[in-house]
Amino acid sequence: MTPRLLTFATVALCVAWVPAPPDPLAGDPEVEAVERGPAIGEAELAPYFTTSALKSALSELQAGRAEHALRFLPRRPADAPTRWLKALALKAAEHPKAARALFEQIALQGGPLADRALHMAALCAIDQGRAVAAERLLAQVSLRYVDADQVLLERARQIMDLRVAGPRTAARAEEILQPILSGQIRADVAAAHLIAGDAQLAAGAKEKARSHWRAAWIEHPLSAAADTARDRRSCWYGGRRCCSTRIATARRSTSLRESWSPPSASEAVPATGAREGS
Repeated sequence: MTPRLLTFATVALCVAWVPAPPDPLAGDPEVEAVERGPAIGEAELAPYFTTSALKSALSELQAGRAEHALRFLPRRPADAPTRWLKALALKAAEHPKAARALFEQIALQGGPLADRALHMAALCAIDQGRAVAAERLLAQVSLRYVDADQVLLERARQIMDLRVAGPRTAARAEEILQPILSGQIRADVAAAHLIAGDAQLAAGAKEKARSHWRAAWIEHPLSAAADTARDRRSCWYGGRRCCSTRIATARRSTSLRESWSPPSASEAVPATGAREGS
């Protein structure tokens, strides 16, 4: 686990939250864009890891020694900061089942870590190979969550992996990605077009796939996904087929599990009023 991840873990403790609806995509897609709150500085983080045990655990975790960090944490943590820190240490130590259980407990209790806990629990479920559980957890995350874009991208990937390829699966993937494609939330729009194009291609809708890839390449040329989208479109131009294995491999190589990293303490964190996701 990187120092940047641990820094954000402490930031998350200072961020507030409001319980999200079961499916954030059930509302009106035409609502105004969601804005992130102000950044949280070091002064706001100071009150949280004050005991020697928590400081030692955090230090070990930041140094990449997750197993050592667990030695400073109680077997059954009672408070939210200790439970959160232990869940992070368990995940870093490659114990996704135990980490997921703690993250889900935190999410059920609500409070400042609920959306982040749902997100992390979903990542643990992916590590376990539990795609259905991961999609269920991702579906509960609020659109006001600071990493809602990454949640939607991963949710679309999970839907494509879970369902039989076809028009209904492609339409569902596009529905999930709509808040990104419409600009409702700030995100890498090209990455959403790339995934939507892959879903349409799997459904046999080559023109729709090329349309998504072209939008990613032409409209968002600075995105890391733009070159991949251009290659996809060129590969299928005029009906010439690419190797499906290559496309599937490329899609999974951009998986949230491999590329996701939370913002640092100096970056924007949602803190509207008193709770994250409000």
